[in-house]
Amino acid sequence: MFKLTSRRIFFFCLLILFAITFPLILFYTWGYRFSWNRGIFIYTGSISIKSSPSNINIFLNKKSVSRKKINYLNNSFLVDGLLPGEYLLDIKADGYNLWNKKITVHSGMTTEFWNVILTRQFYERTAYPVTDIKKIFFSPDNKKIACLKEIDGEIIVEILELNDKTAINIFSSREYKFPQEREENIEWSPDSQKILIPIEKNGSLGYFYVNIKTGNSANLKDLFQQKEFYSARWNNQKENQLFFISEEKLFVADLNKPKEEKEIFAYVAAYDFSGSSLLILNSQNGIVYQIDSEGRNPKQITSSSPNEKFGEKARLIAYDKKRIAFLNKEGDLYIYNQTEKEKYFRKLGSAVHSVQFSNDGKKLLFWTDQEIFVYFLRDWETQPRRHENELKMITRFSQTIREAQWNESYEHILFSLGTSIKIVELDDREAPLIMDIVNLKTATPLLLANFSQNKLYFADKETSDQKNDQLYSINFPESNNLFIR
Repeated sequence: MFKLTSRRIFFFCLLILFAITFPLILFYTWGYRFSWNRGIFIYTGSISIKSSPSNINIFLNKKSVSRKKINYLNNSFLVDGLLPGEYLLDIKADGYNLWNKKITVHSGMTTEFWNVILTRQFYERTAYPVTDIKKIFFSPDNKKIACLKEIDGEIIVEILELNDKTAINIFSSREYKFPQEREENIEWSPDSQKILIPIEKNGSLGYFYVNIKTGNSANLKDLFQQKEFYSARWNNQKENQLFFISEEKLFVADLNKPKEEKEIFAYVAAYDFSGSSLLILNSQNGIVYQIDSEGRNPKQITSSSPNEKFGEKARLIAYDKKRIAFLNKEGDLYIYNQTEKEKYFRKLGSAVHSVQFSNDGKKLLFWTDQEIFVYFLRDWETQPRRHENELKMITRFSQTIREAQWNESYEHILFSLGTSIKIVELDDREAPLIMDIVNLKTATPLLLANFSQNKLYFADKETSDQKNDQLYSINFPESNNLFIR
């Protein structure tokens, strides 16, 4: 009788314990946690992290937390079961600088950080046999770099072969200088065998043509009938063909038949390529037109203008015919944006140095002496969400920003400031995080990233008292491993 009663009591105790714990377990699996401060169950939130490097340690409020890999293809991690509220999120990896940010976890939501970049505490450098560099320009095949140098009043252009790290001098002159007030670059031909070198003498702009393969070279003013011209660029559709502007007229010319140059459009302030077509800014009415490479099939793209007079030093930078940026010689920046709902012009800034579209055309980067901005041309649904026609100042400094460009993710911006090269994220939850990549011994850092090589190029000195800057590269951005521990 006693044994039967004891068994019944034990059974009922287990039943009561089950009745109490089962709802708690069920609540736990559903994502609820008990808040001792409030005395109630609260639906939890989570954070999702994708980072470079991918092998990271995650800390919340200085305490290490476990993580779950939720996607083996993109190496993203989930930390779940978090009570809503503010946390200090630290992300660490051996050999890298700390990434940290104050974050807010919301009930029933996953807060995403899918563009976390940690910079190394030290990067191995690769040195190249080129010094005194002012600018560098990659060939389309990414196998060569045209290096512009200025030494004691002489301009020099050397071609650096990246495969064997050899450099050859293909142009030098004390008679000419490289244009400073114009936005002119060394232009590579589509086959990576020829270049155009802009030159200036007594305020008159010109170009030297050099065939790297054969060694042939010529001053274009000696070839073409038009003696004053600017904005010379290679035709990306036909070998040996060039476009240029002279007296507000756009010409096309063949290097094999230079005297047969052909006018293809009049009243041209600036032009740019859009696929196999050209987009042209009319100098009289500010309207943009589209033509093919032979000047045929003209089509009006915009129905209005930025209400600004664009002269000889105007620039037109096109992502496509629906997204076009305009810069006048004073640095006033305008954007033409056509969406499914509307099309409009908007002035974005003044004293702007340069602009760059993201590869998907949803964002536009531009920068001034002290500020870096991003303008959103399309809605951005990834956290943190941004909206079309939204303009954000990413960062501001009292020092002069020398260079700025997109990083590979297009959610970070590389820039040089003082004697360092830095990276800033667009994620403005709390504040955009700025991290150093390399600190330099030169006061005029050069900066150019090549994403196809995963390399960042810059100029620096071995020691502070070294006279000449030398060209270096580091592996950046670093590629993530597909499988990690």
